[in-house]
Amino acid sequence: MSDTPYFRHERRISSGLAAETSRESWVVQAEKCRMAAEAALPDAAVEIYFNLGPTGRHLEGSVDPGRTPHRPAWVLGARERPVFIEKETRDCDIVAIRLHPWMAERVLGVPANELRGALVDLDVFWGSAVDTVRNALHDERDLTARLRIVEDAVTGIARRRPDDASHVAAALCADTERNAGATVGELARHHGLTHRRVIELFDRTVGLKPKAYQRVQRLRRAFLLIDRKPRPSWTTIAHRCGYYDQAHFINDFRGLTGVSPSEYEATRSSVGHGFIPRRLA
Repeated sequence: MSDTPYFRHERRISSGLAAETSRESWVVQAEKCRMAAEAALPDAAVEIYFNLGPTGRHLEGSVDPGRTPHRPAWVLGARERPVFIEKETRDCDIVAIRLHPWMAERVLGVPANELRGALVDLDVFWGSAVDTVRNALHDERDLTARLRIVEDAVTGIARRRPDDASHVAAALCADTERNAGATVGELARHHGLTHRRVIELFDRTVGLKPKAYQRVQRLRRAFLLIDRKPRPSWTTIAHRCGYYDQAHFINDFRGLTGVSPSEYEATRSSVGHGFIPRRLA
């Protein structure tokens, strides 16, 4: 028998109908976990987690020390500062999905700014549908099929809700992705909106103001490049992500995350981008 702790991780980019609502989904199963608490670094997207393990995750300081009571499913909101999360240290069994930044209100029924920097029970928004999804996940052992169950659930709920402003918000986000230096005034003129309306749309649908969104998305692009093998040079990453130079990249990275790019590279989680240890198990 192997002494190596059991670990399985499967991640996939959303496709088909699921691509309308989410960017990716993943499954993690682990007998032992390296981190007892992690820093969830800035992110413009909302993530939904279904937990099949015995404990759960909570914001640091929100539960009694050393005790992480069970939590069936939760939502982690968009954020422009790190959020510190107490997590399971063994018997992890989680299925998660990462929404497009503009889809939170369609999927959860509340403005994204109400979730900013928060970790909230999913049943607050979905009610008994959480149990329906978890029961289906319990009955399914195939990891790919589990991802499909969660993708279908999220897509079905989004399609039953009115579109509201998600199409306009998606177009605004796409413009900021194409042109990281776009000003709010330029976005407003291009889409026939007022300056105030652009800010309101970002705040309500994404959960971040336009400038914060641009800054966080630039950081997330850096995470992806840091994870590449072989990794590009810091100067190349700075250039590709739209920073003025390497110094600007390093200063902005540290300002948003509290660590340098090198420190992030050395300690980052092997499961997903933008997670580093807060406290080891």
